[in-house]
Amino acid sequence: MGSSYNAEKQTRMKMIKVWIACLGSFLLSMAGGLILLLWEIKYHPSNSQLWMVPCGLIMFVTPALACFAAFLSDTLTQRASLDHPTTFIIQPTAFSQLSSPRHPSQHV
Repeated sequence: MGSSYNAEKQTRMKMIKVWIACLGSFLLSMAGGLILLLWEIKYHPSNSQLWMVPCGLIMFVTPALACFAAFLSDTLTQRASLDHPTTFIIQPTAFSQLSSPRHPSQHV
């Protein structure tokens, strides 16, 4: 009973962390969009405060790209693990036998 409670609590904590990361990404993207909007309304006619454009674009686009990359990575990793359910473990001695020089007396 205790182990299922701990597993449920860990799952819940993981979901909370994911939601916090999503909320932070969304807020960062919104801040970037607001910077771009502010620049468009207030500074675009005079072409001043141009630093706001790249800063706003970076803040606006980066969270979306990061979320897309994480989603794609997770999707492809799950597909690859389903295609190849077994994992082959390579023993370190196999490489040491290939790289060590063999003397003629050691050949079988």
